[in-house]
Amino acid sequence: MTEGKATDTEPEAGVTCAACPHRWDAHDSIGIRYCSATVARGLHRGCVCAGSAAAEPQSPSVTGNG
Repeated sequence: MTEGKATDTEPEAGVTCAACPHRWDAHDSIGIRYCSATVARGLHRGCVCAGSAAAEPQSPSVTGNG
């Protein structure tokens, strides 16, 4: 394994995921599977990690209220 990036399916403390900005040991089972597939296929797609919505900036919502 390359130092500092996780590419296999075993969570390792203090290692950053190769697919997203989160620590590898913070991934749940869905995040591990999703990020592993993202790296294996060389895809560029959004993050599904639990709690990632709070850490990522969100675009302003559009409402119909004046």
